[in-house]
Formats: sequence, structure tokens, C-alpha cells
Amino acid sequence: MQIARLLPMACLLLASAACQPGSEAATPMTPPAPRAGIAPHKPVAPEKAQPPSKTTVAGITHWQCEEILLDLHDEGATARIDFSGRSLTLQHGESLVGARYADKQGNAFTRDGDHATLELAGGESHACTPSNTVSPWNDAVARGVTFRAIGNEPGWWVEIGGGAHPALHAVLDYGDRALDVAVLVSAPGRFSGRTSNGAEVVLIAERAECHDGMSGAAFEATATLAAGDKVYRGCGAFLDD
Repeated sequence: MQIARLLPMACLLLASAACQPGSEAATPMTPPAPRAGIAPHKPVAPEKAQPPSKTTVAGITHWQCEEILLDLHDEGATARIDFSGRSLTLQHGESLVGARYADKQGNAFTRDGDHATLELAGGESHACTPSNTVSPWNDAVARGVTFRAIGNEPGWWVEIGGGAHPALHAVLDYGDRALDVAVLVSAPGRFSGRTSNGAEVVLIAERAECHDGMSGAAFEATATLAAGDKVYRGCGAFLDD
């Protein structure tokens, strides 16, 4: 009889113990805290596509015509060629082979696949091949250069920036020498200033027809650059016209 009375009481005690706080059955599962210094995992975003380079612009191809770098803008019925600070618009004409663009002055560009010929009025023809290099004259226009000139023997080039007090950058003697003038004093056809070490620089640009002795290209201006005790002469173009 005593055993029978004790059994229900024992069951009540066991059920009560199972419901007490702290038992594994009553404790909720929580994720472990991240360790210090370890960032939580994030999905890796796909790499962004790179923008096309200047040499892959639709409708524009670049050509090396012996000493002349040329950009061709093929517009179907017409084509514009930019080179040496000049821009010519040519009309599509009849050709037995490939495509030919020409004007009444005798300028022409004939293209057949990867072979082309540039003919400039009053000059010899130039054989052309595809190039990945943009014409430095067109690149200068894109950078806001207002005047650019080149010369030979020794090879040199100079660029003038924009604004009321433009800057000058020149590379001389086949690239062995470079100079910069931060602020130029400008007057019609004349730019002057001093480099950081005090050397005087003067550039005279006159609107007169000039022919480059190496490439045979015609320019709209003559250029004379005096840098210290040396004088450089060549041809140039006003790029902001």
C-alpha cells in the first residue's frame, strides 16, 4: 500500500524537475558570436566591365600613314580624316577596289581591308596600315590644348594649354629634355614665361603655311621656340579654332 502511494508522488517530482530553468531541454539554441577581427561573409560582387579604350570607339579607326598618324571617322556617304592638326571631310566616290573618299582639292583616302592610301593635295601618296595609337594631335584637342607644334633635327614638340594664363609643356632633343612653364604671358602669336629654375622660354606662332620636312604634311602655322640658349623651329596648328 505504501509503495502504491509513493509512485504518483515520484512521478510528479520527476515531471517538475524536467521543466526547471537551466535544463538542456529548455535552453534555446543560439548561433555562436563571431570571433574578433573576422568579418562576416558577404557575397562577392561580379567584376565591373572596363569601359572601352579610345581605340575602340565605334566608327573611328586609326591609321599609320608612314610618318603621319591619322584618325578616320567613317560616316558612310562622307568620311572625316583628322591628322597633324587638320581636319578634312571627304566625299564617298567610285572605286574599283575598296572604298575611296576624296575632295575637289586632290585629297583622298582609299581603303581596302587593312590596306589604305592617303593622298594629300600637292604631295606624294602615303601607304597606311591599321594602328592602335590615337593621333597625338587629336589627343591634344581632347585634353584642351590650344596650340601644338613639332619640329625635327633635333626632334621636339610643344603644347600650350587654354585660359588667359596657359601653361606650356615641351619635350626637346628627341625626348632627352623636357621643360614646363606653369603660367605664360600670352599675346597674339607670342607666349613667354620662365621655368621653375628661372630659364626663359618664348614661343612665336605665326599663321603661315608650313611643311614638315619629314612627313611632308602641311600645317597652318610656323613655330619658333626659344628655350634658354637654344632655338627650335617647326610647324604647328591652332587647335581651338
